Amino acid sequence: MNFKGQFKQLSTLLENTRDWWQFGAFHSVTSRWQDQASNFHYQLENARFGHDDFDASKLDVLNELLEKYIPQLTEIDKLTGVESVIRTMQAPSRHWRYQIAGRKWSQITRFSPHVPQHKHLLEWCAGKGHLGRLSASRGAQSLTSLEWDKNLCDKNSQLNQRFNFDDHFCPTQVVPKDVLLGNLDHELTAKSFVIALHACGDLHTELVKQITDHASEGVCLVPCCYNLIESSHYQPLSDEAKQSHLNLSRLDLGLPLREVVTAGRRKQSEQKRERLWRIAFDCWQREIRQVDEYLPLPTIPKKVLKGVFIEFISWACKRKAILSLQQACDSINETQLLDKANQRLPVVAQMEWVQNRFRRGLEIWLLLDQILFLEGKGYQCELIEFCEKEYTPRNLMIKAVRG
Repeated sequence: MNFKGQFKQLSTLLENTRDWWQFGAFHSVTSRWQDQASNFHYQLENARFGHDDFDASKLDVLNELLEKYIPQLTEIDKLTGVESVIRTMQAPSRHWRYQIAGRKWSQITRFSPHVPQHKHLLEWCAGKGHLGRLSASRGAQSLTSLEWDKNLCDKNSQLNQRFNFDDHFCPTQVVPKDVLLGNLDHELTAKSFVIALHACGDLHTELVKQITDHASEGVCLVPCCYNLIESSHYQPLSDEAKQSHLNLSRLDLGLPLREVVTAGRRKQSEQKRERLWRIAFDCWQREIRQVDEYLPLPTIPKKVLKGVFIEFISWACKRKAILSLQQACDSINETQLLDKANQRLPVVAQMEWVQNRFRRGLEIWLLLDQILFLEGKGYQCELIEFCEKEYTPRNLMIKAVRG
C-alpha cells in the first residue's frame, strides 16, 4: 500500500474512534466508560484494573474485551506496522564516546548508517554535535551544525578540535542560530543533506518545510515531542491532512509520548508521585474554587517533586496565579486529600490504558502527514524503525531523498 492510501484509511479509523482516545484522562473525575460502555467499565472494575493488586494474567481477557468494543483496533494495528532496519556503526575510536550517555550512544550509532555518504551534511539542532560527527566520519564532504544554544555550540567546536576532525575527516562549521526564525539561506542549500535526531514539535515540522523551500538533497529525521508546538492545535502540512477531520490539540499530541521504556525504578517512582500529586491538586482545586473543571499545570520542577506535598500545592497555586487557592493551603488535610487521589488513580489508569492502544496509530498519522508533504514536493520517502525500543520509544525515522 502506498503512503497516501495508508494515510486515508488511518484517518478514517482515527476519526471514527475518537471518542475512545481524544480526551484528557485527568479531566474527568469518573470513568468515561461508566455511561458510554457500562459493561466494559464494570469488567475493568471487577478485574481491579489500574489497582496495585491487579492480576496481570487478566490482561489478555481485557484486551479481547477492548477489541470487541473497538473492532477498528485490528485494522489500525495492520496499518501501523513499520519495517525494522537496524544497523550499527563502529566509531573511528573508542574515545568518541566521550560525554555521551549509553542509550544516546546506541541511538546515534544506529542512526548514522542510514545517512548517505559523500554528502554535505547539516545537523539540525545539533547540541554538542555527536550525531553529526559520527555520520560525517563515514566520508562526508562537509559538516554544518545548527544550534541556538551558544554554550552547546562552543562545546561542539571544542569536540571538533579534540578529535582534530577537520584534518582527519571533513571541514566543519558550527553556527549558533535559532532555526525557527528562518533565514537559513547561507547554511541550508540544494546540496545539503539534513540529519536530525529527536527534533521536537515545531522544530521537526519547520525542518520539513525548510528542506522543501531550499530544495535540499534529502533528510534523515527522527521526530519527537509532537506536543511542543507554539499553536494550540497541530497545523497539518500535507493536503491530505488538511482535508482530514482530525483536529489535534497539544493534549492529543502528547498521546504518542506516553510510552516510556527507558525509565528505571526511581524514575517510575517519581512519575507515580507526580501523577498522584497532580490528581490531588485537581481534587482540591475543584472543591475550593467550586468549579468542576480540570486546571492544567505546567511541567513540575524536580526540586518541587522532591520536596513535601504542601510545597507542591503552594507552587501550583503560584503558577496558576490564584491567590485564593494559595491562602487556602493552610486548611489542607494532606492525608485525606492523598487518599482521595489514590482512589481516583485507578480510574485515570483505566482511561489511559484504552487511549494507549491508539498511541502508535496517532504517531504514524503524524509521520505520514510529513511524508505526504515531502512526496508532494518531489521527494522519495521511507519510514523505518532505525533503533530498538529499549534504547528509545521514539525510534521511527523518515528518510527522504529528492527525486
